[in-house]
Amino acid sequence: MKQNFSVIFDLDGTLIHSTQTIRTNVNKVMMAYDCEPLSLNIINSFVGNGPRVLISKVVKYHQSRGEIITDNVDDLTEIFSHHYNQNPYDDTVIYDGAIELLQKLKSSNIPMVICTNKVTDTTLLLLQYFKLAEYFEFIIGGDQVSERKPNPEGLIRCVAKLPTDCHLFVGDSEVDAKTAENAKLPFFLYQGGYLNAPLSEIKYTKKFSDFEKLYQLLVEH
Repeated sequence: MKQNFSVIFDLDGTLIHSTQTIRTNVNKVMMAYDCEPLSLNIINSFVGNGPRVLISKVVKYHQSRGEIITDNVDDLTEIFSHHYNQNPYDDTVIYDGAIELLQKLKSSNIPMVICTNKVTDTTLLLLQYFKLAEYFEFIIGGDQVSERKPNPEGLIRCVAKLPTDCHLFVGDSEVDAKTAENAKLPFFLYQGGYLNAPLSEIKYTKKFSDFEKLYQLLVEH
């Protein structure tokens, strides 16, 4: 069994399902403009590139329906982030099997880190709330890099800080797949997350739908 590797995890859509909480706070912001609430499926299709891109997509969607006249994305992003960061836990859950996977990897002395487009403080709050922080060596959040994923800067910084020769990236979306490609890292695709592109268009090393299978895929890589 090979153990000289580290695992870099995305967060949202990979370890936690958070878009219901994001949806609640997006709709709360847009209520001020009498916009119709967005469905979870629409929010799922908008996430993955950080809060500003999310709000930009939300604004464009409402504008296409004639529901909003403002285009001040920066202000709306700040308002959304304020609401969301006050309580990012409600309606957010850990995917089944994720904790057991982390426990197995930790017991095998395999270093693990988080690389996410979410800001670091909110990421840490979520990890602490769900008692996941103990499993990770460090976090690289979207506010620590000059450009968020799919720019590979975050992954490259993770690799530079990790002690192993081999580094495996686990994510759920086309953004994560492109990030792994840009960083030239093996990519393990979780099929239960927020993938919005056809699977045939995604470059991945292995795909999985349950975390017990992922453990075997990682240690056998």
